Amino acid sequence: MQHTKYFFLPLTILRKHRRFDKKFVDDSKINPSGRQAMKVIWLLGETNIRAILDELGEAEVPYTTLASTIKNLEKKKYLTSRKIGNVSLYKPTVTEKQYKKSFMQGFVKDYFDNSYKDMVNFCGTRTTKSLRTQRNHCSHRKK
Repeated sequence: MQHTKYFFLPLTILRKHRRFDKKFVDDSKINPSGRQAMKVIWLLGETNIRAILDELGEAEVPYTTLASTIKNLEKKKYLTSRKIGNVSLYKPTVTEKQYKKSFMQGFVKDYFDNSYKDMVNFCGTRTTKSLRTQRNHCSHRKK
């Protein structure tokens, strides 16, 4: 069994290669709990974890789980933070519109070979089949 050797590129090469800078947003997708938190943050603007919990409803998610989610979003550069006393305030680095656009571009690229036309055709075909099935189902029930 052969072991793979891993190596790390110097940061200067990464910066040139990926246009790495402080505003770089990790292109990994946001998980469902992260999306839930981001929706609230986009709604409230700059906010703290307690305000996000209040908006979500405290029974929805434990404080520590939400704090971990927020820290992960900050590591991925979706959020920035600043401290005021003992409170950390979090602010989105991308708008909801920017995120949705990026998400859809990735979705179309991954599933439809970068063709919006293929995506629309797929959705149209699925909708047409669904409508046909519903019509047939309704016509059989009337008899």
